Amino acid sequence: SDFKQPGEVVYLLGPTFDELGGSELADQLRIPFGSVPQVDALAAKERYLKLHQAIQAGLVTACHDLSDGGLAAAFAEMALGGRLGGTLDLSKVSRPGLDSDLSQNAKNLILMYSESASRLLATVKADQAAAFESIMSGTCFSRIGQTTDDGEIVVSGLAGEQVLTSSVESLAKSWQDTMRW
Repeated sequence: SDFKQPGEVVYLLGPTFDELGGSELADQLRIPFGSVPQVDALAAKERYLKLHQAIQAGLVTACHDLSDGGLAAAFAEMALGGRLGGTLDLSKVSRPGLDSDLSQNAKNLILMYSESASRLLATVKADQAAAFESIMSGTCFSRIGQTTDDGEIVVSGLAGEQVLTSSVESLAKSWQDTMRW
């Protein structure tokens, strides 16, 4: 599930909703939030079948579920596994119905940490992106970033502002430190 090489395209498969209820973020901040993730089984099945077709065609180099911690956690885990960096653009994320009354910061937070069900991150070599998109047509997917060789994770918010940046090595150290008791 780790990034394999720099220059690959990162896709988010599935829509992101304002579903932080019961999430890791809610637990960490001790805030109940509202909606819990709901499953759209028919859309998920279609997405998974098409993803399987793309994997069978040799187009997918890595894939990771978005569960605990949402998009930000899955993206970081993929970078950690491959010790590669990546860029992520939240303005590219499919986000139907995201409340326009929310602040920009709130929307960015939702997009990074929502645990909407049945979503996946997938990487594809740049020269195979068109073939992947052709297979995935008719499902909800977004081209949201790319892998890099600089060892940095950089997340841009809805207005193009930088909302998160971290070295992969500092993330690795933080993760390893939790196991040193």
